[in-house]
Amino acid sequence: MLSIKNKIILSIASSIVVFGSIATLTVFSMTKNNLVKMEQEDINKHNKTHNSTAEQILSFSRELIKDAAMNKDIILLLGNSDAKNNVYDEKIIDYVTNDYLKAINVGDVYSAIYIMNIDGLTIASTAESFVGKNYAFRDYFINAVNGNSYTDVSIGVTSKKLGYYFSYPVKNNEGNVIGVVVAKMRPEILSKTFSNFYSGDVNIMLVDSYGMIVFSKDKDKYLHSLGKFSEKEQEKFINDKRYGGIKIDDVGKLEIQEQLGFINEEQKIFELYDEDHESEYVTVSKVSDFPFSVIT
Repeated sequence: MLSIKNKIILSIASSIVVFGSIATLTVFSMTKNNLVKMEQEDINKHNKTHNSTAEQILSFSRELIKDAAMNKDIILLLGNSDAKNNVYDEKIIDYVTNDYLKAINVGDVYSAIYIMNIDGLTIASTAESFVGKNYAFRDYFINAVNGNSYTDVSIGVTSKKLGYYFSYPVKNNEGNVIGVVVAKMRPEILSKTFSNFYSGDVNIMLVDSYGMIVFSKDKDKYLHSLGKFSEKEQEKFINDKRYGGIKIDDVGKLEIQEQLGFINEEQKIFELYDEDHESEYVTVSKVSDFPFSVIT
């Protein structure tokens, strides 16, 4: 039978163990929460940095093609022609192609810069394989010929390679649309810039408005969709020849894909579980008024 003294010692020892355990758990919990908070802040920082970088690159290309659409020689080429019979001044075509379009393609940033007539026929291009091709079915032409600036990404029907497309309407002195100027930016212009940033274990992705991953630091996710596309969407992609008819697998992020249309430049936070049932912290933000979002 324990003496009163031993009971007191045992009680004190038990209290020390209990309160010590509570203190240890409290310190562990606080440390863990602080580490998680630091990781989340790091992810948010990467998202902002890559978003800003993407906006600068895309904005530059949009302004470049806007300036091209206002070039007097391009307006002259499209305005002084027998468009009905697709007859154009070869001297102006040669001058515009070699002395202007190729000159503004500094650093070979664009795989092609080209001019389309009102019917969608390419009449001049820095890439000869585009000349004579009709891309009237492309969204970038449809939007521009209706008077709007447009930016998008898709796999080229001629090159079979992914590209970022920038289009702008060409107007005559009366303000009527007489053609469209397009620039196709090489995907590595963005991907190389993104890859130059140290991001540790943080995965950086760029997705289009549909949720197609057009850049990912994790190469296994490239040209996959966030979530599974519907039959209606897949049919549209085939008709538009948007993704070159490739088989599209998803990465199980349907929740994010469904929210893309409601996300703006302010970061939206998702707490999901990955395929291993581990907690995953995801930040998403739209790139200005472009049809792209950065996901970290």
